[in-house]
Amino acid sequence: MHESLRLKVKEKLAPDEIWTMRPNIEEVLKSEINSLPQASDISKYERRYPTTNAALRTFLNAFFARHYFQIQDTVLQPDVFEKFIKVIRKGTLRIADIGSGPVVATLAFLDLITALNQCVQLPMVRVSIILNDTANVSLRIGQKMVRSFSKRSLFDIILTNIISVDTPFPKSLTQLRRVAAMTGSYDICCMSYVLNPLKQEMTHKEIQNNIQELLRYCSSDASCFILQDRFKKSLLRQTGRLQGVTSQKAALCQKVYDEYNSNTEYTYTFFRTIVAPKERYYQGVETRFCLQ
Repeated sequence: MHESLRLKVKEKLAPDEIWTMRPNIEEVLKSEINSLPQASDISKYERRYPTTNAALRTFLNAFFARHYFQIQDTVLQPDVFEKFIKVIRKGTLRIADIGSGPVVATLAFLDLITALNQCVQLPMVRVSIILNDTANVSLRIGQKMVRSFSKRSLFDIILTNIISVDTPFPKSLTQLRRVAAMTGSYDICCMSYVLNPLKQEMTHKEIQNNIQELLRYCSSDASCFILQDRFKKSLLRQTGRLQGVTSQKAALCQKVYDEYNSNTEYTYTFFRTIVAPKERYYQGVETRFCLQ
């Protein structure tokens, strides 16, 4: 077990239990916010699912930090952290970021690697990333942010692949399978705040089946994170039940980065469920990839 290491890493990311951006990622975020145009007529839906430069600026300002910290807190749950360490020690990390938006989850994972490396000697980690989102502006800016962050972390991370797919999930599953066949099975899948738009187009059972199909492309030590805000907790709980796992309510206290918010700290709750591939899925995908 790596409990002392986990606590050291958490202290770097959330000193005194207040989640705080480290300088490298804060610089990247501020640079992108300042490069994008402002607008006052952004709809509530566009704020959360941006498709224009101005809407993306609003998202980065209002929601980036919140989603970012939720991902890091999820990885730092004891059981998940053990699997994460096991993967990182192998020197490779393959990420499937579903509904990636401006690549918030991927950046959170990369920053975790740099924090880890400040606590314990790790091999250089070769990272392969697939980003799946329908908003080309998010994919473009997200890739730019990943490359900018990786340049600031040259001694921790080597980007081997960063592939964007703008086909909507679950139609993108064919492309996700092909990428996994070429680069290797995914070690981490993230579906952050994607359940609500999915539920508008399909049933709970269809969502379950598509998540199970995604898990076929994952390694045996993989984790799939599904996150949602407290307003959609029943949707996430139902999704967890269909996957055979429980959902968790989590509370975070974070430093506020929204330029329009006068508060310095903010405490809130969100919900998550963590799904692991079953052994038979892992074996099946390996066999099928070999035949292709």
